[in-house]
Amino acid sequence: DLAALSPTEALKKLEQSDPFGTRKFDSKLLEHETTLGRVLTIDEIKQQLFSCPRNEERITLPDARVEQKALDFREGKKGTFLFFQHLRKAG
Repeated sequence: DLAALSPTEALKKLEQSDPFGTRKFDSKLLEHETTLGRVLTIDEIKQQLFSCPRNEERITLPDARVEQKALDFREGKKGTFLFFQHLRKAG
């Protein structure tokens, strides 16, 4: 569906309808981590919030997530950010 749209129309649709549930995932992650008072491990995220593609379907292995960077981001450490590569799951 998105591939047939112009870049402008695709961006507008992504912003308006969140077809991949990106904002929903972010909200759930923040809710879980706030409730627990800690950063979820990779395994917890996979089991509780996000079903990853099977290993043979993945583009990048091993998982490159650095949990300390996630913790720094959650604690508001200046200069930190998170980057998610899971948009490919949608398409």
